[in-house]
Amino acid sequence: MKGRGQVAGTFFNFFVDVVISGTNVAFTGFFSKGFKNGVCVATPHSPPVKVADNTTPVPGGFGNFLAFGNISIDPGDVVFEGYSEDASSHVVKGIYSNVGGTLFKIIDTNDTPGGNALSGVNMGYDAFSGNQVAFEVDYASGEQGIYVATLGGNRCPLSQGFWKNHQSVWPETSLTLGSQNYTAAELLAILNTSSNSDASLILARQLIAAKLNIFNGSNAAPRARPLPMPTGCLADSRASCRTA
Repeated sequence: MKGRGQVAGTFFNFFVDVVISGTNVAFTGFFSKGFKNGVCVATPHSPPVKVADNTTPVPGGFGNFLAFGNISIDPGDVVFEGYSEDASSHVVKGIYSNVGGTLFKIIDTNDTPGGNALSGVNMGYDAFSGNQVAFEVDYASGEQGIYVATLGGNRCPLSQGFWKNHQSVWPETSLTLGSQNYTAAELLAILNTSSNSDASLILARQLIAAKLNIFNGSNAAPRARPLPMPTGCLADSRASCRTA
């Protein structure tokens, strides 16, 4: 993306807090119409998509977002810091995410983890991985703490084509198909095959995508029952998969 991006017909003046995961980019963009800003995600060959901006209601809070801080992306979902005000016009800082497709709050300075009042919450650009996010809290007592939150939302499954073209964001570097372990290079070679006549290769490509999606945080339940059948078949066909 060059100097100007576009979200729903709105041009950006400039960008800050730019982070990247594979070929996906997240950033805070400042819009030309007033000094508005918002968190956006951009993927190759597609316009940026807004995650939240100054017109977005704060989930679990009061009013709309006023500003944004650090952002973390993995691979296409984001976790970000957001600022708002409560009903008494006190500044509230929180950490929010869109994992699962719906914006939600992870924590903000009105929360009291362990019964302790907070004065601040902070996260880094590399805080988000898989379905977990690490963050630091400042207690009103002057002490600090580090937390890891497991996000409950399920990520949407990604296609075989996505995993084939985005090896840099794979959640695992090896997988077991049948009774055989495959390296990332071997898995990628299987995904790059185009055979529609070799049943073992067709099942292998489907299984690779399914397992990568599960490790990436997708709901495993719909895949739990079909997986044993392809796995059993592939246990007897690994030579075909490896030499393809």
